[in-house]
Amino acid sequence: MKNWQQVLGTIFILLSLGSPLAGCSSLESEINADSPIQSVKEIQAVTALREVAPPSSILTLGKRLNRFQPQVEIVSPQNDDVLTQTTVKVQVNVQDFPVFQDDNLGLGPHLHLILDNEPYRSVYSVDEPILLEGLTPGTHTLRIFASRPWHESFKNAGAYAQTTFHVLTPTDSNNPNPELPILSYSSPTGTYGAEPIMLDFYLNNAPLHEVAQSSSEISDWRIEVTVNGQSFFLDSWQTTYLEGFKPGENWLKLGFIDEKGGEIANVFNSTARIINFEPGGQDPLSRLIRGELSADEAQGMVEKRSDTDGKTQSTGSTNNSTNSTKSVADDSDSENSMPSELIFEETSTLTPDAPQESSEEGIEQAGQFPSAEVIEPQEDAATEEINLIPTSEQPIEGEKLNIESAGLKLEEITPQDSQEGDQESEQIEAQASIYVEDSEDGS
Repeated sequence: MKNWQQVLGTIFILLSLGSPLAGCSSLESEINADSPIQSVKEIQAVTALREVAPPSSILTLGKRLNRFQPQVEIVSPQNDDVLTQTTVKVQVNVQDFPVFQDDNLGLGPHLHLILDNEPYRSVYSVDEPILLEGLTPGTHTLRIFASRPWHESFKNAGAYAQTTFHVLTPTDSNNPNPELPILSYSSPTGTYGAEPIMLDFYLNNAPLHEVAQSSSEISDWRIEVTVNGQSFFLDSWQTTYLEGFKPGENWLKLGFIDEKGGEIANVFNSTARIINFEPGGQDPLSRLIRGELSADEAQGMVEKRSDTDGKTQSTGSTNNSTNSTKSVADDSDSENSMPSELIFEETSTLTPDAPQESSEEGIEQAGQFPSAEVIEPQEDAATEEINLIPTSEQPIEGEKLNIESAGLKLEEITPQDSQEGDQESEQIEAQASIYVEDSEDGS
């Protein structure tokens, strides 16, 4: 009898444990339905990824740099040079752009240097050549463009330079077709201590959408962005701020695709990166993004502070050529309202509405699009609606003067009082005149 009771008890326990497993299987079959397309709400419930407005302090600081139109030139190596050593000295000339690093914040206007398709390196001085060591034999491509302190690229004409050279001998690798569009992945890269995290890239040879759509010979384009397996599209060249990253490792991929969804084949047009998100970072950029560091406190990253001799270092035009040697280390700085919604499909479309701080002109056209104007970075009018008043311009409400406490008394002046005052004034003037005449007689 006891044995039957034990058997029944065991069956009851197994049935109890089996029910939730069966429920999970049923739920899984419902999620994995025939249609692979998920709705926006379903995807956002899982990823929580969304586009948001840029941090207000970054918008304010960005306006203080808008007067610059950087012009970047790679002096050496020249295009198609064949070098005889695996160490390369890169000489860069920069005009209309201050390149420096603030001692207190560790940030400042700088250059992004991308060798082949490696993560960018931050260059904070062009007074000396940039040293690239241990290059492998073969072909290499160098891309350099101007960047704001928070690693957002300048997108005006001339802010980007590119050269392809060969170490010992040419090869087929790292050799982009200059007549095709080229996508340069810039940010995010490295470790981040705060959200939102900035997504930024550089485009070359991309035609204007209006031109591409009106021509049968020119392909239109989009940027496919994939974050932790979820994809969406960008159809404009502008910086985007995203929230919803998970703590720890996250992966992103950018791809340059045509209007039919096919990849626009060129070297570097498909790039993936792993980044780390560590909330609560105390580096200056993380604090700036969270609003713990104001734009005025971060002014040193957009304008040089006074040096130790008391002479103010200018942030005017820079025209630097190089004459000695400097090594540049890999950069892994932390990156760093009006939210817009990410519109997802199976591989879906993003229509960004968040304000962006970009007002620069587009990139130069080449080759495949001989009659096409090229894309310009999108200028978002929403940014202009944000009215930021510098501290020095804000109205000041001071203490009102307490007349009675000062021992003074105000009386209302009537027209009659005014007339009596005039008569007294005339009498005083007459007496003064008599006094002057008596004085002259006495002399």
